[in-house]
Amino acid sequence: MKLGVGIFEGIPLEENLDLAKAAGFDAVFSDETAAADRAQMARWREGCDRRGLYLETAHCSLAEARGLCILGEEGDRCLRVLMRNVDNCAEFSVPILVTHASIHKDFPCSYDEGCRRYALLADYAADRGVKIAIENTNSVEFLQRALDALRQENVGFCLDTGHNLCFTPGADLTAFYPRMICCHLHDNDGQRDAHLYPFEGICDFPAQMRKMREAGFDGYLTIEMAYSASYRQLYTEAAFVQKAYDCAVRLREMFTA
Repeated sequence: MKLGVGIFEGIPLEENLDLAKAAGFDAVFSDETAAADRAQMARWREGCDRRGLYLETAHCSLAEARGLCILGEEGDRCLRVLMRNVDNCAEFSVPILVTHASIHKDFPCSYDEGCRRYALLADYAADRGVKIAIENTNSVEFLQRALDALRQENVGFCLDTGHNLCFTPGADLTAFYPRMICCHLHDNDGQRDAHLYPFEGICDFPAQMRKMREAGFDGYLTIEMAYSASYRQLYTEAAFVQKAYDCAVRLREMFTA
């Protein structure tokens, strides 16, 4: 099983890719700035190709992902932004766009509208050869309704272990695991989405790896990290990425045990 990493804070792109390759990772994923910016996506594509790294996924524009359920024109605008994310993925051969199943707390929202827009996005992506991975965030109900409504072959689930801990504590997401096509693995204390290394928080990773294996997941085991101020006090950039790789290897050992 191959290993991936996404570092969305603290390390510039070229250094990010150099360190991921040097540590031993097989793949990376781009942050939201690339999905929204054609020139930035081109830099990710060229940088990965030059180093022999697989560009596994792109993260969608986060503010707009939170807006798919908003009623009216604002929700429609969010859909158009995510469609442009799909266009950038298609142009630069990024196979999966990761979106968020989020409910915006500050606008009138509708699950039905969110599912309708997700269906339009999924069909748009299918026509362009891109998959949509819907990631758990702050609403298990919306995630459930969206995945129930979207039976297209190009739609799947992205497990985010950190989100499960701090946004929907205690929620059992295993019903979605058979549709998992990618994952974001990180830890926290159950209070804040801190993007800690696996095994530094409260996530039961042995159980997570077992459940993923039993569900038949065969994608990349991908760590999602931020080179935050607290980590900068402890690790150089190279040591930080190397520790992420060591954690990913430990997860793989649990997965294959």
